[in-house]
Amino acid sequence: DGGAVYWNRDNGTLSDSTFTGNSATGNGGAVYWYGNDGNLTNSTFTGNKAVSGSGGAIYWNNVKGALSDSTFINNSANGWGGGIMWNSANGILTRCTLMSNTAYSGGGAFWNGANGNLTNSIFTSNIATNYAGGGVYWQSTNGTLTGCNFTANSADYGGGAFWAGANGTLTKSTFINKIG
Repeated sequence: DGGAVYWNRDNGTLSDSTFTGNSATGNGGAVYWYGNDGNLTNSTFTGNKAVSGSGGAIYWNNVKGALSDSTFINNSANGWGGGIMWNSANGILTRCTLMSNTAYSGGGAFWNGANGNLTNSIFTSNIATNYAGGGVYWQSTNGTLTGCNFTANSADYGGGAFWAGANGTLTKSTFINKIG
């Protein structure tokens, strides 16, 4: 797990970093984050891969965390979450761009499995090749998705842009050229 970084600490911050071409045989092609109160900001993830796991760029598994102002391009996972696999209670994703990421299962760009909030982020040309949620696979309960833009995402099963399997709120978002 964690092709470049395996973070197992509380109250950590990772910022102003670039992760390119990393791979993990398990989860988190570039970063596997496990701990409380994590913050990741102003970073770029390009061409990272979770070879037989989830989270092509990041596998985020903690109590709460915030990810902001970061870019995820051309990352892939053989499991869930081509860009990000988010299994964090009370997680926040803000002002991020996720483009051309691929997941074999659901969540071509982003897979969310716990309470979370996605705000003002862009999802473009992401693919879920064998299941649902080309842009986002939302398994979160009571989370919100606000002010996000989805363009040309696709999924083999359904929800080319967005697939939801739990309670939540979707508001002020734009969906253009949905495929699948």
